[in-house]
Amino acid sequence: MTAGEIAAIITALGLGAIIKDISTWAYRAVTGREGKRRDDSQKAWDAFDRESKHRRIITSHAARLEIMLIRAPCVDEKDIPPWPSAGGTGEIRTKE
Repeated sequence: MTAGEIAAIITALGLGAIIKDISTWAYRAVTGREGKRRDDSQKAWDAFDRESKHRRIITSHAARLEIMLIRAPCVDEKDIPPWPSAGGTGEIRTKE
């Protein structure tokens, strides 16, 4: 059997895609690239979780402070500045 006949059989059976996938998987397993990519992804998700938790804590604290100001008899509610927008553009959202 010649190399051309073997290539024709592999093509006819659709084994080319399977062989390519197996060789790609083997290469990533040997080089450790897949593990590094997974570790980088996990680090990014961990940083996102820390930032989200931090933001929730700050927002909760700010809301409690606003309630304390509203309940304080010496502060007029009109003097409390509005909350900033969540878009991060620096624009101030007005109370409606």
